[in-house]
Amino acid sequence: MPRKSLLLGSLFVMITGCGGQGTTDDVRGAGGSPSSAGGVTGTGGGGAPSTNGSGGAVTASGGTPSATGTGGAVLASGGAPSMATPTTITLSLDSFSVPPGGEYYKCQDFPNTFGGNIAIIKSESKMTVGSHHLFVFRLSSGGFYGGTPNLGAGNTKGPLVDCPSGGTEFHPFVHAAQTPDQVVTYPAGIGQAFNSDETVRVMVHLLNTTTNPITASTSVDLVYVGADQVQQLAASVFLNALSVRVPPGMSTQGFSYQLPMDANLLGASGHMHQRGVHFIATAALPDGSKKDLYQTDTWSEPVPAAFDPALPLTSGTTIKWACSYANSTGKTFRFGESAATNEMCIFTGSYYPAPGGGGIYDQDLDTATAN
Repeated sequence: MPRKSLLLGSLFVMITGCGGQGTTDDVRGAGGSPSSAGGVTGTGGGGAPSTNGSGGAVTASGGTPSATGTGGAVLASGGAPSMATPTTITLSLDSFSVPPGGEYYKCQDFPNTFGGNIAIIKSESKMTVGSHHLFVFRLSSGGFYGGTPNLGAGNTKGPLVDCPSGGTEFHPFVHAAQTPDQVVTYPAGIGQAFNSDETVRVMVHLLNTTTNPITASTSVDLVYVGADQVQQLAASVFLNALSVRVPPGMSTQGFSYQLPMDANLLGASGHMHQRGVHFIATAALPDGSKKDLYQTDTWSEPVPAAFDPALPLTSGTTIKWACSYANSTGKTFRFGESAATNEMCIFTGSYYPAPGGGGIYDQDLDTATAN
């Protein structure tokens, strides 16, 4: 099957287009209901055809400001933000209990109280130990990655629910984490885009491998200014390998993606499940040079890489990433949502410039290169 590349805005920090939960003998597509933040092209894996959006530059006045919620995200300033002054908003998920051996994907939606198109200049998340990953999604009603907001009455914080698409839940995102505490600070003059017509959805994945119940708690702080207060908008990159297949024994599978434009890489990370023992990502530039991007031997809480200054990658650069697995079960594991019964091999990161706040979300359907 051919690769499907989903380009948001004018094109291309951190995780999961987790696919549907498959068995060890079955693969389900990426599916999910991810949102668009500009033009979207391609069909993706396992979903409805995408629609083309307008993309283009983002301004602080663009779009209709949404009503301020009272039960969810709380503005530090207590009202409409001063778009030239950094403002902090805190998103706190309702707590829930996870029994021993339990695995949950929980989602909660928050009203857009930003008052216009914004640029997030810092984000910080805190998760209960045992949480596998977290996303702060940009949920929009249109596009291939669209979804319907689940808010409370009067445009307030919605209920905590099982994610509509389970581990396949995916949308453009402004923050992701695989460690209990994750802080992302953008260079001066750069910020992650979030538009006035988008809703906030926070997703958390928790797998309890202990013998005691876990009470899960999750919070995210977003520090932002108006989109017209930064010189460059940043966006996320998510390169997913739906064709990953992990046979018994030791194996390594590699994937690649060619950048269609220049990009300054701000950060990078990798994502694997329980049988992953090594992740490595490199960049092969058109001039023949190579750059190391990221590597880790940890599947559960990999620490992301940050590039200061940003790492310039020219158009035509091929990003290559590979995962090594140790599978002692005698079964073959395929792509899927469960960290215990499925596997993944995903490269994530963030970059600029991203006019309109778009991003690259690529679903690789090709057969993996195994060695």
